Amino acid sequence: MNPTRNETPPAGRRFTLIDLLVVISIIAILASMLLPALQKARDKGRQASCGSNLKQIGTAAQMYATDATDYIVPALYGIRWSPVWSWYNSLGPYVGRPDLQNIGADDSAAEQYPREYTCPATPPETYRSLGWSAAGKVWSGYGINRTTDGDLGSGFKVLVAGYADVTGQQTGKMTRFRRPSGLFLFADGYWTMDRSLNQTPNTWIYNTTTLLPNPHNDGRNVTFLDGHAEYRRGYMPTFDWSNRDTQMFYLGMFY
Repeated sequence: MNPTRNETPPAGRRFTLIDLLVVISIIAILASMLLPALQKARDKGRQASCGSNLKQIGTAAQMYATDATDYIVPALYGIRWSPVWSWYNSLGPYVGRPDLQNIGADDSAAEQYPREYTCPATPPETYRSLGWSAAGKVWSGYGINRTTDGDLGSGFKVLVAGYADVTGQQTGKMTRFRRPSGLFLFADGYWTMDRSLNQTPNTWIYNTTTLLPNPHNDGRNVTFLDGHAEYRRGYMPTFDWSNRDTQMFYLGMFY
């Protein structure tokens, strides 16, 4: 007869390497399911924050026009090839940044990257890689519509945000446009944009190095002349004289 052994039963089953691998696999599967949703929520948050910025900019432009006898804020103001003020400078006091107003003409002023003019989905460190530049010593991820239906040589009937100089106001008037809710004034993109934008690859027809990717998945935020901002899917539309939608979008009227 075998002697009795004093054995203590195990307190519980221990984790094996296989168990650990199973747990890790489950966590990885759950993470793969949650991460797209979290990314989508983050993108939506950036889009909403950007839309709020552009709404504020649209309101600032309306306030500027009220103070400037109905004139739309110029894309640029000053003598060509000399220090200039961009629309970023001119709207500075209306977005809570009066310090931006005169830095465009101040040779000693440092360039600025204002939060009020920054799209969360297009951080400042990406500007140069997109071929963008500063205007009035201000860098931004938003642009203004400077479209005309002609040029200075041939003349034009329509001018949105023009290049003004100290010899006279060369920019449009708010009340000149009968359908302000259809005319884009600001949008995600380079500091100045117009009807020469090309649908693919969404660069300018005359400049293939300045890129305009969609910052919010497959679209961008746009502010219209009446001040409202909205999200639009797709690239900036290609202008076509036979297309009434693009006429309205860039020129604010039909031909």
